[in-house]
Amino acid sequence: MSALPPVDPAESRRLIAERGGWPAGALEACAQLALEYESWLVFWTAGGMPLSPDPGFRAVLVLHGHRSNLHAATIEELRVQVAAVDAELPPSALDGSALGRYHPLVPLNDSRPDD
Repeated sequence: MSALPPVDPAESRRLIAERGGWPAGALEACAQLALEYESWLVFWTAGGMPLSPDPGFRAVLVLHGHRSNLHAATIEELRVQVAAVDAELPPSALDGSALGRYHPLVPLNDSRPDD
């Protein structure tokens, strides 16, 4: 059995944007904000979700002991929200030294089996 090919995050984001019908400029705006705030997952949504019923931009941060789901109509509004939450976090939350980072799509669950 052969190993899976490496995942290119930029290509994955481009495919999601293309297949999800993201509006012009949304892909670049999300990528830029994600570069500015590396701990955040930033994307556009067509709406219809409980946490973002209207179309717009979302940012998700999941750290051990902290979770934020933000939604805004514009990337500028979202940038302000992300900056405000980020400013309130202790530095150790973002560098992983005290709390650790978890992938935003992995449930927070401390009942993992012992290795």
